[in-house]
Amino acid sequence: MFNFIKKKKTGICFSGGGVKGFAHIGVIKALEENGIKFDMASGNSAGSIVGALYALGIGADEMLDYSLSMEVRDIINYKSVRNKLSFDSAKDLINSFKGITLSPAIDSENIEKFFLGIGGDKLFNDTLIPFYAVSTDLKSGKLVVMDKGRLATAVRASSAIPGVFTPVVSDKYTLVDGLVLNNMPADILKDKGADKVLSINLKKYSKIGTDSTKYFDMLFATIDIMADRSLYDGINASDLVINPYLEDTKLTLDDNYIKQVYDFGYKEAMTNMDKIVKMFGK
Repeated sequence: MFNFIKKKKTGICFSGGGVKGFAHIGVIKALEENGIKFDMASGNSAGSIVGALYALGIGADEMLDYSLSMEVRDIINYKSVRNKLSFDSAKDLINSFKGITLSPAIDSENIEKFFLGIGGDKLFNDTLIPFYAVSTDLKSGKLVVMDKGRLATAVRASSAIPGVFTPVVSDKYTLVDGLVLNNMPADILKDKGADKVLSINLKKYSKIGTDSTKYFDMLFATIDIMADRSLYDGINASDLVINPYLEDTKLTLDDNYIKQVYDFGYKEAMTNMDKIVKMFGK
């Protein structure tokens, strides 16, 4: 009688993290160099963009080269966010609501353009491995797991940070960044059959908050709080978590900073490579 051993399925989860998402690319580079591959992937926000590209089979070098291109600056201009949200105090913020509507600074269609520039107009069915992106539906207050249709639309919804990017609206949903409910969707991979999950966490859990009354600082302190509270399920579902977290996060797409974040992700993955190989090596 033959004794067949069922192959363990592995998954990789990419958390949200804004500009820190370039660290994911560094992690992927380290995994490629060590021959580590996964059977499925998931991601939120910046992690959904990188995760979708990874699932399509796009390598770390190509991702980094594209990230360093001028086209990225044209599509996601964070300077416009600062200009849009440059209130000096809470009083100024309150006064700004008198007679006007405060709208997000960036059209989330720009996220689609960013993705299409490297990933193309592909569908979930086009990925080499199953991929799952998450977003939050403001109509129902529930998490939406996206695994069908256009990848570009999915990563747009998953990356639409409330108050910064416009939501993705349809008759059924009003979708924004998944960080509100699940910033590290490792549990989704377990639900989909993964036996072991490696998670890349870009959000350091710590005492958070701000003394600043500037709108921009208050907005991102709020986002940090939501992201922290939505990490629990993901951490608990992960078999190994690595944390390429940079303390001095900047809101910039400067080449040097992108490379710095990328290098940090690479080094953190290499530091943990013995554990990764032991748990996820084929």
